[in-house]
Amino acid sequence: MLEDTLNHQQKDVHVRVFNFGASAYSVKEMAATLQYRMLEVKPDLVVMAIIPADFDLARTPSVDAAGYLVDQRIGSLNKLLPKDSPIRAMLRSLRLLYPLRDVIYAWSVNRPGFTRQSAHDLLPDSYLYVRRFNEIAQQQNVSSLVVLLPKQFDDLGDVK
Repeated sequence: MLEDTLNHQQKDVHVRVFNFGASAYSVKEMAATLQYRMLEVKPDLVVMAIIPADFDLARTPSVDAAGYLVDQRIGSLNKLLPKDSPIRAMLRSLRLLYPLRDVIYAWSVNRPGFTRQSAHDLLPDSYLYVRRFNEIAQQQNVSSLVVLLPKQFDDLGDVK
């Protein structure tokens, strides 16, 4: 959509947009993506678009053998549905595994005794990766932009 919008708004330069975004990446993975993947396309501009949760370095899940994200903080889903479970495979095929994971996670973070760190508590270590993103771009003579997005958007892009 961004590529189409930019090319319709101006005709002087043809714009190509590559989206290297991945759900649940923290700023740490975003900096690594720039360093190890994005530079291969020789970009003129790289953008790190982040939400406050992206500063939580522990939120990034691992990847299982099937290439799916596995959030280690949600042990209850793994106890209910082992990785090789046929039910888990069926839920994946129906695109229901991640919604189920999100429901279980939402329940677990609201449990009594469960404490969450605020984005302010996570910022100092996380900010190093934002700086690293800009440093990598600068070393490669690529313009960079870091944008902190509001937590939620509606379909029109307006903040909820």
